[in-house]
Amino acid sequence: MTAPERTPEDRACFLLSELFLDTDTRGSLDRLAQELRATGVPVAALDRLMVEDVARVCLTNLYSPAGEWEGFDTDWLLARIAKNRADPGVLAPVRRWMRRRALRRMVPEWSDLRARLRDAPT
Repeated sequence: MTAPERTPEDRACFLLSELFLDTDTRGSLDRLAQELRATGVPVAALDRLMVEDVARVCLTNLYSPAGEWEGFDTDWLLARIAKNRADPGVLAPVRRWMRRRALRRMVPEWSDLRARLRDAPT
């Protein structure tokens, strides 16, 4: 059995999940920006993926005392995102607002990464 074909959005979600690891990602922002640009996913779509999909699945990892690890399992991450998309819940708008606030506070690298993506030569 072969692995399912990954879309550019899937790759972007996996790359964005790196911002939720218990590691210092500031040194990786240039690499992440380059790899995200290579997916061809527009910055506005990356912002939506970050807030609606990746943060919804990964944000609680920043509260965990489990310590450092290599990264999220791609299959697990994409399965959780698909499950959440299928059932966003009635409080989705409130949760989205709360995630945006939490992202600004807990993942300041996302703002830096977005700026690098926007400032990149086209």
